[in-house]
Amino acid sequence: MGTKGRTGLDRVLLDSVTENVLRTARSPVLAVPPNADEPAIDKIPFERLLLPTDGSDGAAIATEWGIELASRLESSLHVLYSIDTSFADESEADEFLEALEHRGEEALDEVRERGEDVGVTVSGATVTGAPAREIPSYATETNIDLIVMGTHGRTGIGQWFLGSVTENVVRQADVPVFCVPVSAQEP
Repeated sequence: MGTKGRTGLDRVLLDSVTENVLRTARSPVLAVPPNADEPAIDKIPFERLLLPTDGSDGAAIATEWGIELASRLESSLHVLYSIDTSFADESEADEFLEALEHRGEEALDEVRERGEDVGVTVSGATVTGAPAREIPSYATETNIDLIVMGTHGRTGIGQWFLGSVTENVVRQADVPVFCVPVSAQEP
């Protein structure tokens, strides 16, 4: 699906078709931003895939899809774990950060092992910052061709005012985002 790249008040008040599909889809959806490079018919340039992970069930399902896509497309897989410390209490910040770093390394190691089992080249990185900001930034800095990430399918009033990390990445990314819902079957 194409995205229109709405910003500001329009993005908050006027729900896009793509975001509605992302919230309700039971199968993966490829969201393509308006400024994405137009691929040649005979060569789809998905050489470098980015798989953001937080170790959740949704990320685990996206991991299966990401590894399968990387294997079939003969792509390298970059795994990213973003440590969001914006809600940490100052007095507990060091201990909290250490726990999150440990969790991030475990999540990266798990994806590395799964990728290596099927012959996919996997590299990983941990960054500190809000995932919705860090994921598109990392994708740009490392020349990523496709982002593969899980969705949670939020509903209710919170979806309009808060938005999910995936929806924010879809809005901000310069490359296509392959959105895998929690309800998706394994590839």
